Amino acid sequence: MMKENETKKCSKKGHEENDANEFCQECKIFMCNKCINFHSNLFNDHHVLKIDKNINNIFTGLCQEENHLIKLEYFCKTHNVLCCSSCIAKIKKKGNCQHSSCEVCTIEDICSVKKQKLIENIKTLEDLSANLDNLINQTTEVILKVDKIKDELKLKIQNIFTRLRNALNDREGELIAKIDEKFNESIFKENFKKDLEKLPKNVKLFLEKGKAINNEWDENNIASLINDCSNIENNIKCIRNMQEEINKNINKKFDYNIKPEEEGIIKFMENIKNFGEIYDKNQSDFNPVIAQSKKKKGYGNLFG
Repeated sequence: MMKENETKKCSKKGHEENDANEFCQECKIFMCNKCINFHSNLFNDHHVLKIDKNINNIFTGLCQEENHLIKLEYFCKTHNVLCCSSCIAKIKKKGNCQHSSCEVCTIEDICSVKKQKLIENIKTLEDLSANLDNLINQTTEVILKVDKIKDELKLKIQNIFTRLRNALNDREGELIAKIDEKFNESIFKENFKKDLEKLPKNVKLFLEKGKAINNEWDENNIASLINDCSNIENNIKCIRNMQEEINKNINKKFDYNIKPEEEGIIKFMENIKNFGEIYDKNQSDFNPVIAQSKKKKGYGNLFG
């Protein structure tokens, strides 16, 4: 048998490089253009087959195993193929013995069996032909159903992981806000930093005001002067309080961390890799109890 897209060469010695264009069934030879006219003049009653790109398989009656080119006279029942004497030879040499250990018979012995099988196959093909449209329609329906189920499952997976990503993003935001809350509670009161930034300007302002009051002290305006002095005293008191707050926190140890730590994060990532499972609900070997035990071990439970 010729293999698909294989180019056969002329069988005549000296023409081996020429592409074959015809095959003679009686002579069992491939012929190039140079040989065709000569052959047709000598053997015009032979059956000749043209070789073109539309013919993928040509039965030559010769074994196509490498270096055989021997007439096919045997049939291998084991592999359901024709073979030649070299194929069934017991003495091994290059290219021989492909079917030496198989169940082999002559072509004549298998003829009636193959004829009976042909009748059965014709009936099978007739039945297939009669029901082919229905079979194609049923197959198309199954393919469409499978595609729909596949798309639904993909969408379900996308929705699950979208929810997970949203949950992780929300939790990230909560933890970041918690950091601000923890540090604000344990270190300085709210707006302390803003007040601290204003401190140099305020100290300078009250210093200048104090000097001005001292230089312009007037007993006739005593109430206003006392009020200004009290304001300066109260502001100095606030500054002292800020100094105390700074001194209290300046050597404070901040040992905050986040859980889970590295080991827990690695385990969490491993759980993500094994999160989810695709299974057939109709399979009898799927046991929900076993699946649940797997989740407890972290194979399918992201948060376990």
